[in-house]
Amino acid sequence: MTDNREVCFAFGSNLDADQLHRRCPSARILSVGRVDHHKLCFAGHSARRGGGVATLRPSMAASTPGVLFDVDARDLAALDRFEGHPFRYQRRRTMVLLPDGSERPAWVYVLPMDVPETKPSETYVATIRRGYERHGLDVRTLDAAVRVCARVRVFVYGTLMRGEANHRWLGSAQLLDGSARTAPCYELHDLGAYPALAFAGTVTVVGELYAVDPEGLARLDELEGYPGLYGREDIYLEDGSSAVAYVMPRSRLAGTSLGVVSEGDWRLRRSRDRS
Repeated sequence: MTDNREVCFAFGSNLDADQLHRRCPSARILSVGRVDHHKLCFAGHSARRGGGVATLRPSMAASTPGVLFDVDARDLAALDRFEGHPFRYQRRRTMVLLPDGSERPAWVYVLPMDVPETKPSETYVATIRRGYERHGLDVRTLDAAVRVCARVRVFVYGTLMRGEANHRWLGSAQLLDGSARTAPCYELHDLGAYPALAFAGTVTVVGELYAVDPEGLARLDELEGYPGLYGREDIYLEDGSSAVAYVMPRSRLAGTSLGVVSEGDWRLRRSRDRS
């Protein structure tokens, strides 16, 4: 704090000078800087922004660039209102690394960790990009965060799981949950060499959840014979969130299913059959 002014760190849309000064007329830019061990990502949903909004999440290998600025007490209160503190964004202390190697504490606005990551709108990203370019920040950080949000959450439950024959088809997909489970409203059918998920049942299916980029999704479509053999449909997970999964129409199961896997765990059923 300097002369009763509070130091803040901007890493999202407040990097845009026009927006910052509309919100906080007293704002003074102090320096560029970065927050280490945190990644930029987009989460939640803003009706005004038309999608996810910027936040920071812990990540040991990442750092997020931005700008230090200070404001008077009145404008800090105004910024709290704009950011929805403490009910939406939460204002927290963080350490910002400056270009000369020194560190400075600053306020930063972040979303709670349990808010899921979501895709931002192009207009919102363009606002942040203007700020990056204005302050000479590395736009690769922004581009990487946008690419991650373009990934699709895919639930796998058969040969695509770790240690199984087709796991390599997932390529660079990011494992989100190695013990994911669906809501108890599906059926899992044993087709011999692989299983098939079907709608309208009472089974909780056990599998894994991945974040898959568009190129990876195209590879999985090829493997699963989509749309001719399997459909790619939205399903509900046990925690109430959703993902896509490859689902077989009941018309194709007739005459091919060896029975329903009542425990919902294909690998467990297969290991029991082998023993």
